[in-house]
Amino acid sequence: MEASGVALVTGAGRGIGRAVAVELARRGFDVVATMRDPSHGAGLADEAGAGSRLTVERLDVNDESTMQMPSGLRVLVNNAGVETDNLPLEVMPADAWRAIYETNVFGLVAVTRHAIPALRDAGGGVICNVTSSSVLAPVPFLAAYRSSPAAVSAIGESLVAEVAKWHGGSASVDANEGGGSVFRVTFGDS
Repeated sequence: MEASGVALVTGAGRGIGRAVAVELARRGFDVVATMRDPSHGAGLADEAGAGSRLTVERLDVNDESTMQMPSGLRVLVNNAGVETDNLPLEVMPADAWRAIYETNVFGLVAVTRHAIPALRDAGGGVICNVTSSSVLAPVPFLAAYRSSPAAVSAIGESLVAEVAKWHGGSASVDANEGGGSVFRVTFGDS
């Protein structure tokens, strides 16, 4: 994919999301680095370097009123996620499971729902769902967390089929060894 258009990265305040936002900006995308608290994005544009185009905006995956998709969106990186105390399944409270799923699964779905029309308007693009290598092997005390990236992978695979069937486009999925998935989505004749 040519490095042109807008890339939106959720959870870009630290870690993988921050690194991805910086790298996409360095490669030539107009990056919208999003996070719950934009103060965590201080210095992000400087990290990307001179000549890069990176802005920091508030986006909370649990608050749909913050999900304004930019015109020209070509790349969506769903990186926002949470993890709570890792407890044995038998003692992990249901509210802890709900908190993980609210952000890691339902938040990702909400952002993706908002992004699909913008991606379609731009002629297609890429959706990258950052998950976890924890799905590759059983790990004790991680049932709640581990199951959320597994759900995200299943959602992404279904999205590929939906885009191809319902939006007159094509899509493909490339899974990497770390458990994440990259979905290339093309709508219509583009």
